[in-house]
Amino acid sequence: MSRPQRFRLGDLLVQDALISTEQLEQALSEQRSSGRKLGQVLIDHGWITEAQIAKAVARQLRAPYIDLGELGRYTLPRAASAINETESIVRVRDGQIVAIGGLMQQKSVNDRSGVPGLSGLPGVGGLFRYQANSEEKHELVILIKPTVISEDGQGWPSADSALARFNEMQPN
Repeated sequence: MSRPQRFRLGDLLVQDALISTEQLEQALSEQRSSGRKLGQVLIDHGWITEAQIAKAVARQLRAPYIDLGELGRYTLPRAASAINETESIVRVRDGQIVAIGGLMQQKSVNDRSGVPGLSGLPGVGGLFRYQANSEEKHELVILIKPTVISEDGQGWPSADSALARFNEMQPN
């Protein structure tokens, strides 16, 4: 597993021409003396916005970036392999399990090899050739168990009960 790339925020912001080298040096000095985070120092001086910092970091990580306005910002994780998607609208009661399926992937491989020249002879060519057919099918099934949580916190499972349920599902 490869280690994530490391970068320094100040260097990234200077590289992207969002702040100057002088502003970075001043902010680093203030960060050391006050103990505040570098990003907050830059924002407090009005040299950069939180959104600009988030976008620069998302660009550096090559991650899609979504601005949710008052709700904050969200960087979407990237899939390591092929993406399968489904969209469904279901109506269920609290605690009922919903199964969403039907995302199928099918792969067929027809392999044929043989001795050049001899495998193509009529009649006896089959003795000098090999043919293999294989088929793979994968189905993605998504199981969702919604839990409605009221404003007073009722319905939220305790950590102990969640751990007990998890342990029950483990094979012995």
